[in-house]
Amino acid sequence: MSLLKPIQNGRMYPGWWRWNPIAGCLHDCSYCYMKTMSKRCGKDMMTPTGLREEYLNDILGSGKKIFVGSSGDMWGKWVQSWRIDEVLWRCRNYTDNEYMFLTKNPERYAGWRSDWRALNCILGATIETDLTSIAKEVGNAPDVLYRLARMKEAREMCIPRGRTMISIEPVVQFSPDFAARLKTVASDIIYIGVDSGKNGLPEPSPDELQGLIDELRAFTDVRLKAGIERLLPDA
Repeated sequence: MSLLKPIQNGRMYPGWWRWNPIAGCLHDCSYCYMKTMSKRCGKDMMTPTGLREEYLNDILGSGKKIFVGSSGDMWGKWVQSWRIDEVLWRCRNYTDNEYMFLTKNPERYAGWRSDWRALNCILGATIETDLTSIAKEVGNAPDVLYRLARMKEAREMCIPRGRTMISIEPVVQFSPDFAARLKTVASDIIYIGVDSGKNGLPEPSPDELQGLIDELRAFTDVRLKAGIERLLPDA
């Protein structure tokens, strides 16, 4: 039985499949949906798994859009490089697919430059805000401005086949310079989503959020995730 599954939750990435040969995360973000899933399922889904060998036997097929590592951060500092090698080797055997990766530690993308030139891929990073003080309130991930700088490098290394993406989810309070900072990264896509778990995060006002969206749409493809109408009723 294949462990490659279609993403059912419309709040995430409709049309994509999820594949989790490496799962778990140590960033300890207060809003993490996997924490909620752990409580709901009554089992630990946060402790890193290492490499799940059974996933490497999957037939990934062709023409699919596959989100690799949706149940954790396979680029976290705790993940050994050889495990990532194994996952990307498997992806390279199915080059007709498009692969998406998402992390809060995008500096590690630089270790696999040859893969990004070979794969049709999207290299993504979650950057909820450009305010370091706010980011530290919600998790222990690398500094948000450092993430922004590393994504600028990722944009350059994934040409010609790849693209880059920023996920502002959940969006929290940000500075008036957030859009300008994102512009320097030149990401092909920016997703924006809100806290769907009622975690009491410090959120922007509707006017602030709409202003950010308008600024971003002047230079990139902005995609609003389901549920954003909670902050933007007219979205």
